[in-house]
Amino acid sequence: MITAGIIAEYNPFHSGHMFHINKTKEQADAVICVMSGAFTQRGAPGIIDKWARAKSAVLCGANLVLELPYPFSAAPAEIFAFGGVSLLERLGCVDFLSFGSESGKIEDLKKAAKLLENNEGEIWKHIREDAGGGKSFAASVAEQTGEYANLFESPNNLLAIKYLNALSRLESGIKPITIKREGDYNGTEIEGKFVSAAAIRKAVSEENLSAVKKYMPQKAYDVFEKEYNDGNIYKIEKLDTFFTAILRFEGSLLSNRAYISEGLENRFIAAAGKYSTVNDILKYVKTKRYTYTRLSRAMLSILLKTDKETVAEHSKKGAAYAKVLAADDIGLELLKKIKKNFPVISCGADYKKAGDYAKKQFELEMRAQDIASLCCENISKRICARDMTEKPYILN
Repeated sequence: MITAGIIAEYNPFHSGHMFHINKTKEQADAVICVMSGAFTQRGAPGIIDKWARAKSAVLCGANLVLELPYPFSAAPAEIFAFGGVSLLERLGCVDFLSFGSESGKIEDLKKAAKLLENNEGEIWKHIREDAGGGKSFAASVAEQTGEYANLFESPNNLLAIKYLNALSRLESGIKPITIKREGDYNGTEIEGKFVSAAAIRKAVSEENLSAVKKYMPQKAYDVFEKEYNDGNIYKIEKLDTFFTAILRFEGSLLSNRAYISEGLENRFIAAAGKYSTVNDILKYVKTKRYTYTRLSRAMLSILLKTDKETVAEHSKKGAAYAKVLAADDIGLELLKKIKKNFPVISCGADYKKAGDYAKKQFELEMRAQDIASLCCENISKRICARDMTEKPYILN
């Protein structure tokens, strides 16, 4: 069975995601998706929980959905990519890695990845120096990457390059393939053939659910609509008071948190003295040097008390287990093969038998899920230890 892997967030699952899965299945018999868990790359919880997002993916063509745990899921592209690729590599059954890109040209992306792999230290040294002089990140990257600058300027191209770097780092035999993204996947407007997940989230925040229906496969929309009607929508703003309290009372401990450097903790502490909402605090801390995404990840590390050493360890070692979020019959067959190569967690208690490092990684995600639960509008869902009690969705 030819098997392809996809690394995704599905936040939420939309028609562009199904297009990607269907195009991938033109070259593979089965698709395994590694999907972000409680938190996403931008440092916020998924708009609906990971079990509902995984269910949507399986209903729309994925055969198996595995969790990409924190800290990989809420991390810069390099760590996000390495976490996902290391998981697919260790499953022992993946032939292809399929990813979307604005370029759609795998050879160009490979050349850019090679440039970054051979010169990354020097490139980032100059980028940091440029940032100190006030130059924008995008302008600095363009200057340092020359003829490949257009590839580094586009977020999905950059993530694709990081996937290729991760494959090289792991000396993986998985073959990369890329599918050109159709439509504007970075815009926030509801228009055109395909729209971005960000555009859908924006419309939902404006209580315009009807506008997104045509941009989601019917089965995924049905899942999303039920979550929406049940009040199971997650908003980072629910953590306003909690985050402010931590900043005000644990200020002296912030300097060792992940993604906190160069005195950034002092800006957070000062912000918490003036404001009491996540949005206002991030606006105060924001400078040209720091993107909102970087600050959101820093905020998350403060909330979860994640130190630099923890992120460094997991960034070095990669994925420790395969946690099942959803599967169909083909996915269940794949799991039988995977279990021969790698720890599989189908129910929460399985993690205790997966080894010390796996236990540490699973408990990080449990902590992330417990904090993410506090973001749910539905009070009944703000409970602890869902990772121990929630069962995977199985499509028979």
